[in-house]
Amino acid sequence: WARKDPASTNERCTSHNLWSDCPKTCDSCDFTPVPSSAPTILCEDKKVAWEIRGRSKPWCNWARKDPASTNERCTSHNLWSDCPKTCDSCDFTPVPSSAPTILCEDKKVAWEIRGRSK
Repeated sequence: WARKDPASTNERCTSHNLWSDCPKTCDSCDFTPVPSSAPTILCEDKKVAWEIRGRSKPWCNWARKDPASTNERCTSHNLWSDCPKTCDSCDFTPVPSSAPTILCEDKKVAWEIRGRSK
């Protein structure tokens, strides 16, 4: 309703005090970060040594030491999931995060203003 007639939006936001209910429409978003469970993409190699075929070493470092052999090393030692950055195998599956997200959305349900449902 407030954005139906763009020329009247500001007047409607003011006269009906819609600033907090329709921040996007009324251009009143405060852009205060709030904690969120929004997904974050993680793509990091293991940084510690682990054992493969009886040998323990930081395999991601070994795989990237010789860039010309990285792909072959990732394949021969199956390092794809332990060294996704080095092996260029990040799956980009969203992982929950506590990173802040900016929220600026209008209410999507009707409510009463001065006795009339909008």
